[in-house]
Amino acid sequence: LHALNEADVLDAKGFLKSDARARTWVKPTSSALPADSSDTLVPDESCLAELMNVATAKHEFTAQFAADMLDFCEEKGKYAAPAATGAKFDSLLPSGGSKA
Repeated sequence: LHALNEADVLDAKGFLKSDARARTWVKPTSSALPADSSDTLVPDESCLAELMNVATAKHEFTAQFAADMLDFCEEKGKYAAPAATGAKFDSLLPSGGSKA
């Protein structure tokens, strides 16, 4: 933390001033790591880099569309199979059912 404070990358509350993916924390952190550290700080490989991404809470995964994705996979709700809703496959054709 001392190295991050000295590099002015933390705010008054101790939070990063910018998104962890901006990687402003890398240079001060690398200078503070022990010489025998095996952490390369390479994105998507480094343990510390991944922890910083999770701590920032701006990583690749989101729950925003989780319900829709599960409904799609389970064929529920608006993603229900036509047979489950009573619809006929022919009625789903763009021409209104005729197989022109």
